[in-house]
Amino acid sequence: MAGDLVARLEQGVSPAEALPPGSVDMARSLSPFLIAYDDQGRPLASQAQLNGKIPTPPSGVFDNVRRQGEARISWQPVLGRERGVRIAAVIQRVNGPQPGFVLAGRNLREVEAREALVGQLAGLTWIGMMAVILVGTAVFGWYTRLRAT
Repeated sequence: MAGDLVARLEQGVSPAEALPPGSVDMARSLSPFLIAYDDQGRPLASQAQLNGKIPTPPSGVFDNVRRQGEARISWQPVLGRERGVRIAAVIQRVNGPQPGFVLAGRNLREVEAREALVGQLAGLTWIGMMAVILVGTAVFGWYTRLRAT
């Protein structure tokens, strides 16, 4: 997604025209979204909003993208009452007539829910295995004590 938008911006298409139509509430939706930023990291056009505002990653992220050309980050924007929103994002550099950055992202809510479920299942498995070991040890001790007498 980010690469497609970068290609269009590098051809001279304006950010507002290059972005696909639609709006995404980053806190509620699991839909992917795109945001175009200028060379200073200020939003130019966006499909996404958080509490009615377009979030911006820390400036250090843009500095890193200037050097590397791309960054893949897990980002937790904090705007207003929405806390705990985590976004998986790819940020790419635009080197065209209007230099800047493109961010493609998606909410990590479902991924985090699956990670929590795996953690719970691992914990239950550990408890089950400890119970099997305890019962096995007790049965083995009882059995060997009977054979010794």
